[in-house]
Parts: sequence; structure tokens; C-alpha cells
Amino acid sequence: MIRRVQPVLILAILLVISCVFAFGSLFLKHEQEQQAEKPVRIRVFEDGRSLMYFPQYIAVRQGFFKQENLDVEITTVSTRESLLYSLAEGRCDLAVTGLEYAICKRAEGKGDLTAFAALACKDISFLISREITENFEWSSLKYKTVVTGCPGDRGTVLFKGALVKHGLVPNHQVTLYNNIPESFQTGAFESGTGDFALAEEPEASRIEVEESGRIVASLGEETGDIPATVCLADKKYLKDNYDIMVRYVHALNNALLWLNQQNTAAIVKLAGQDYPDVDPGILAKAIDRCRKLGAWPSKSAIDPSDYNNLQDFLIEAREIPEEIPYKKAVMKVS
Repeated sequence: MIRRVQPVLILAILLVISCVFAFGSLFLKHEQEQQAEKPVRIRVFEDGRSLMYFPQYIAVRQGFFKQENLDVEITTVSTRESLLYSLAEGRCDLAVTGLEYAICKRAEGKGDLTAFAALACKDISFLISREITENFEWSSLKYKTVVTGCPGDRGTVLFKGALVKHGLVPNHQVTLYNNIPESFQTGAFESGTGDFALAEEPEASRIEVEESGRIVASLGEETGDIPATVCLADKKYLKDNYDIMVRYVHALNNALLWLNQQNTAAIVKLAGQDYPDVDPGILAKAIDRCRKLGAWPSKSAIDPSDYNNLQDFLIEAREIPEEIPYKKAVMKVS
């Protein structure tokens, strides 16, 4: 006997099968979307807490990295050596420091460090005089002593270039105290060491406010535009994660746009979260001085002429024996 299956039953079975497939497809799509939306984690190490690194703090605080679906974790390490070692060992993905270190490492044939974004386009070191003077002249540094950073430090290199520019011979006509540990330099000056000292903001403003010295010259004004601080990575990492780095740079550019459009009060309010030990009034003075100087660029792209300017100072100071081509040390990400 042949039994006929009722049409209603067939329709019911087909409906059940269709629902199973539909719910299965929706579940799979949801899982794929969740995986696609998972933020990309990027570990960033910096070699200190500097106002020149401020744009990356803005990108975190204002959610610009988050908008690009990036989970950026910033860690401050004690020395530049440990920073570059951590990058080489894969303990971090990106490093934030001065471009001069990448150029010098390239000159030594060590590593494949590559810069792809600039956070600051001028050095924010200032020359501080112990004596209060209204009309500073660079010639007044002749036969004087100056507390500076270590010999290969960017500020020291630029300062030596500024001395040469004004007809003074470093370490002959002007004595540089460049063997004092970084954390003790301003303290040594305030305790009586040296006639002058170099100090970055906001430390320079603090010294002036406390009347321990007076700012008489800007290293940034004397030396012009340079990629003062940059984001570095191994070239292979940049190539393998190029699309992610495009998003990273886009977030930095939004942070720079925000920084250049806001008033000082808004910037200080945000910056206070990353500089809790700095008096808000001193921080405001420091930020105003940096903005007037033009320390932060409008975009993070590293200009070849700025790169060459920095490299000229390094060659003049004999930190590198010859030029390192721009394309070898810098990768354009946009």
C-alpha cells in the first residue's frame, strides 16, 4: 500500500529546515561580526613622560584610537636602551622616542628600526640662566658652564649645533656638563652646578616660576623643524600590519587636530590626567610656550626636509659618520 504524505506535513518539514538554516546563518554571521569587531591590541612603550608625546595621550583619552577599533596600551620604561631592547625582543609593538636613536642605530648597522609618524616637530628644550638678564646674547655663553643631557642626547646635539651657529666652540669655549644622570640634571643646576642649564617643558617653566632661573632661549627656535619625537617599529611589523598602522596614524592625526584647535584650558584639563604631579598653572605656561613655539605638527607625516635637518645636526656633532637615506629610516603610512 502506498501512503501519500499530506502536503501540510511537507510544508511543515520544509519550514523547520528553513528555520534551522536561517538561524544557523544568523549565528555564524554574528560570530563573524564579533570577531571582526574585536579591537586590535597594540603595545606601545615610551622612554619617559614628555609633552612631546602628548598627542598619543590625547588619542587615548579622547577615544580616537577606539574609533579606529584599536586597543592601545602605553607603558613608560626607565631608559631608551630598555625601550629599544623591548622592541627588538617583541615585548612591545611600537616605541615612542627621538628619531635620532633610530638614525644612530641604523648608522651602527643594528636593527631595522623605522619611523612612520611624528608626534612633535620641534625640540621643547629651553636654555635657563642662573642670572636674571633682560637681553640675552649667545656670546654671553663664552667660557661659561652649561648642564646638558648626555653626549648623544638630542637636546645636547642640537645645543652644540646652536653654539656653532653663533660662532662658539662646544667643550672649548663653552663647557658642557653632560655626565649628570637625566633625573638629577635640573636638581644639580638648582643646587648651584653650572651657569646655565637645558630643561624641557614643563620643567623649564617650573624652574622659572620658582625663581631658580630664567628662560633665555629656545632650542626649538634656534634649530628649526625636526622630527623631534616619532613612533618607531620594526620594518617587517609595519609591512605586515600596514592597514592597522594606517588606522593608528589616522587616530594620531585626529589627536593633533584636536590639540591645535582647543584652548589652553581644555588642553590642561585633559593633560592633568597624564601629568598629575605638575601644578596646573605651570602646566598651562608650558603648554602655551609649546604652542607658541609650534612644537606639535598639524599632521604626523615625517617631512624629508625636517629629517635632513636633524641628520645634519647629528653629522655635525659626529654622532653618525654619514647620511642615512630618508627612505631607509622612514616609511610613509597614510
